[in-house]
Amino acid sequence: METLVTVHFAIDESGKIQNPEAKVGRLHLRKQHTELDGYTGATQKQESERWWGQIRKEIGSQMEHEVLRSLLKSRKWKPGKKEGKKTEVKGVLKVYFLYADDKVK
Repeated sequence: METLVTVHFAIDESGKIQNPEAKVGRLHLRKQHTELDGYTGATQKQESERWWGQIRKEIGSQMEHEVLRSLLKSRKWKPGKKEGKKTEVKGVLKVYFLYADDKVK
């Protein structure tokens, strides 16, 4: 399974990262439905969907946070040049989080 986090940012004339914005593009989590006391009604299904939506949101925001933290801690980047002068440029960074299935040994 994998998750993609994409970051859009600018590199200013001094090589510093400016205005980074991260977004989780794909977040695949395995969901196992269980029956509680033999009841699998609509209420339980709605609660399960709400709970998994919250889990996806929290994990996605943690991944975004980690990618932004790492990017902002990185060394200075080389600024762009136009007509021999340093200039601000825009950049895109794609980070894939890969994780193994529990059944894979």
